[in-house]
Amino acid sequence: MDYTKWSPKELAQQLKNLGFEAYARNFRINDLKGSHLPFLTEEHLKEMGITKIGHRILLMKRIKQIINGENPTPVHLSGAPANHDSRPSSTYSSSPSTPQETEHNIPQRVMQRRQQQEQQQTQQSEEESSNQYDLRQSVHSKLRYLSQKQPEEDNTAQLSSRSRNSRIQPAPEKETFSTAASNSSDAGQTEGDGKVTCQYCGRRLAPDAARRHIPVCAKIRGKLMKK
Repeated sequence: MDYTKWSPKELAQQLKNLGFEAYARNFRINDLKGSHLPFLTEEHLKEMGITKIGHRILLMKRIKQIINGENPTPVHLSGAPANHDSRPSSTYSSSPSTPQETEHNIPQRVMQRRQQQEQQQTQQSEEESSNQYDLRQSVHSKLRYLSQKQPEEDNTAQLSSRSRNSRIQPAPEKETFSTAASNSSDAGQTEGDGKVTCQYCGRRLAPDAARRHIPVCAKIRGKLMKK
């Protein structure tokens, strides 16, 4: 039998003969012909309102047997819905569409559903890409701002550090000069041999010793003179 020549009515009748009377109407409502059988998938059957997974598996198995030229045996479906309850979902309950179909097109309503899903996915993907682009732009702007701000903060920190250091750093000590050494040279006379004579006691000392001796000697002699 050449299933590709079956009209929607003939295909529905063949399904009834195989025990799928409960779902024959689903095929009629969706204008499925014999030429559509090779392109049907279990997902299509689910979208057409065949909700029981076991029934979908049996139906797909019989359809493949028809396509392969075999003679499928009828089945007995337990718990199959009655004809008046076997209508597909609201997506497929409207009147049959009339656009021209080629022999090998997937059913028009199923294709429209797929196209809508693809459009939604494309739109969602574009929105996500736009959000990611905005996020990248925001991050780049913040990085540029921080990179420009960092040198200014570094300069401010350096100036603050210098200011703190200048306040903390102690003032330089004033130079003090030993008056004893200068007085020692004034209070002694240098001889030709390089020794210094103490004017208080008359002792002749080396310059280093004289610098230590003369101030002490001056204090002692001064106290004695006061007495």
